[in-house]
Amino acid sequence: MNSRTGLIAAIAILLVVSGLISLLQGDRINADFVAYAEIAHRSMNSPATAVTGSWSPLFPWLMIPLLQLGVNDLIAGRIVLVLSGVLYICAIHRLAISVFPPDAPVNRSIMRAMMMCATIQAIWFSTYLLDPDLLACAIVYWYFVMILDPRTADDSWRSFIGGILAGMAYLAKAYMLPSA
Repeated sequence: MNSRTGLIAAIAILLVVSGLISLLQGDRINADFVAYAEIAHRSMNSPATAVTGSWSPLFPWLMIPLLQLGVNDLIAGRIVLVLSGVLYICAIHRLAISVFPPDAPVNRSIMRAMMMCATIQAIWFSTYLLDPDLLACAIVYWYFVMILDPRTADDSWRSFIGGILAGMAYLAKAYMLPSA
């Protein structure tokens, strides 16, 4: 199995398993999700009341287009989280390829193990923890993909994108700023 096939398999597993778990959990929510859904609704109705000192805005902002289409809060949140899982798996895959080139058999085994762990973690975080942690991790890993690429040092556009990703990580979870 080549690297791209492994990535596609990981994404397919994430989509199927997290979709099934989300259906089974149907109406399960946690306190954090209630706060993020409330912020999304406030952002749509009265943006000035949506600013808080403790809740990060990116997750609710990503829910807004779905809410405006009439999607239920819980479904909108789960869709954002599953898509965050896809971004997370893709970022892990890109980082793994840069560290472990897939031409050596031992590296292919390491890649498979990393993708399996990333898929399990993405399934867990996209279905059980209804908060932006997975989104924040995905963005931080994409930030690392960008800044660890040797081409970034000579390309101001790539550096700019790295800065945008660091800012997005902060908007997803404020504690991500020191790590980015």
